[in-house]
Amino acid sequence: MLKRKSLQTDKAYDSILVSKQDVVVGKDILELVTGAMYVNPLSIYREYVQNSTDAIDELTSSKARDNAGVSIIIDVAQRTVRIRDSGAGISNSHFIEKMTAVGGSEKRGKAARGFRGVGRLSGLGYCKRLTFRGKAGGEKRVFEISWDGRKFKEILRDSDYDRQLPDVIKAVTSARSYEADDPDPFFEVELAGLIRIKNDVLVNADAIYQYLAQVAPVPFAPDFQHGDTINEKLEEFGLGSRYQITIEESGAIANDVQQVFRPYRNSFDLSPFKKDSLKSIRFFEVYGIEGQTDALVWIGDHSYLGAIPNDQLIKGLRFRCGNIQVGGHDLAADWFPESRFNSWVVGEVHILNRRIVPNGRRDNFEENAHFANLESNLLPELKGISKVCRERSSKRQWLRRFEGIEAEVQEDLKLLMANSLSQRQTSRLAKTADEKVIELEHRIERDSYGLGGQLKPRVKKLRKNLDSVRDREVDDNDPLSVVPYNKRLAFQEVFELIYTSVNNKPVANSIIDRIVKRLAAKYGAQ
Repeated sequence: MLKRKSLQTDKAYDSILVSKQDVVVGKDILELVTGAMYVNPLSIYREYVQNSTDAIDELTSSKARDNAGVSIIIDVAQRTVRIRDSGAGISNSHFIEKMTAVGGSEKRGKAARGFRGVGRLSGLGYCKRLTFRGKAGGEKRVFEISWDGRKFKEILRDSDYDRQLPDVIKAVTSARSYEADDPDPFFEVELAGLIRIKNDVLVNADAIYQYLAQVAPVPFAPDFQHGDTINEKLEEFGLGSRYQITIEESGAIANDVQQVFRPYRNSFDLSPFKKDSLKSIRFFEVYGIEGQTDALVWIGDHSYLGAIPNDQLIKGLRFRCGNIQVGGHDLAADWFPESRFNSWVVGEVHILNRRIVPNGRRDNFEENAHFANLESNLLPELKGISKVCRERSSKRQWLRRFEGIEAEVQEDLKLLMANSLSQRQTSRLAKTADEKVIELEHRIERDSYGLGGQLKPRVKKLRKNLDSVRDREVDDNDPLSVVPYNKRLAFQEVFELIYTSVNNKPVANSIIDRIVKRLAAKYGAQ
């Protein structure tokens, strides 16, 4: 038997001091923070809007905050976008230092939405030149720093370039200052020479609007009837911050300025022929490990008619941190007993616990005990929502089957009342219709969905009409009475063949009805 060697614990170790010279931060780290981190190119707009809203929050005057906003101006011809906010700005003395820092944000540990200090450079991988300019309130000069996107990419591709991160930044940036036009603070990002990517979404005003409507901390549309209800509840938990963000396409024929609103509406389309509506809003809180409220959740009640299409921009349980969306509509899909039901849901989870932290890409959250607790507490609620989806789906299937049989009986009655079939086929058809009515009567008796009250009168009417047809004289209102007797039986056989051969009964009835009318016109005139 082999003996396991014991660990040596009596060795003496010498401490080694790690010096600054031993630490190497290469150029490739910039590649990660300038595009590689983000799957969706439109994420750069979220990053800049996030920084702008944090800057607005820094304003000390409540009046200034109320009047502050973010404007996005798109020049498609020049392939340039400017994102400007009227927030607190950055003082001249700290501007260059902050605009060249990578991962050195002072926001960590504060209430700010962004805190890693890397999102500012997210646009560099998508444009030829990235420029930051701005100033604090009362300052007389505007400071500006530009990053050369083309030179930056050349350095990344150069395998012989062995300089470290500070050298790369010095090589691709240039700075200047100029006299300010007014004393108000501002900050502006300019992306010049934007590349064409994914249907040119980076300069597509509609695509940018739809993206920001979902992710940005913007208000609900004024005509959304549940907007005030949701806002009041969010404000109880300090989540009421909403900002005016506008998008303008420079040089467009209309040159309209659009304010961005959240995409929720009173009704939404499920298909070109089917709509649904949000009837009410339900709120509940998710409690944390220490008993505090970790999240506030609102769910919109509707008919749960099926999966909501992507183009409605509201499908799925959405997560928001600082009122900015984290991840997409499917972040919690795997938490549902059946993932498909996530696409039936309209609702949001607003994070309150600062220990539930978005990851660097903001496409999910960092895994920790607090996030795991959030998931475990949401699971019973999502199970309940799935149960409602399943029950309403089963109810609709039951009703569709009922209405399908009902429609078949109505078509049978039309043909029986037309009196155009042979006596033998008429008897068969009447018997079949009777069996279907009996099935409907039995379905109502076994109904567990509470639909019997509204369906019973409809079945009684079918029964009455069927009994009336069966009790009449065979020759009453015979549409073929004008047809010579020697041809009448032949036509009845043809009608029988049509009815039994054509699966679509309304079509069969329509064909027979047209033939009968032509026969009446032909032989009735003789």
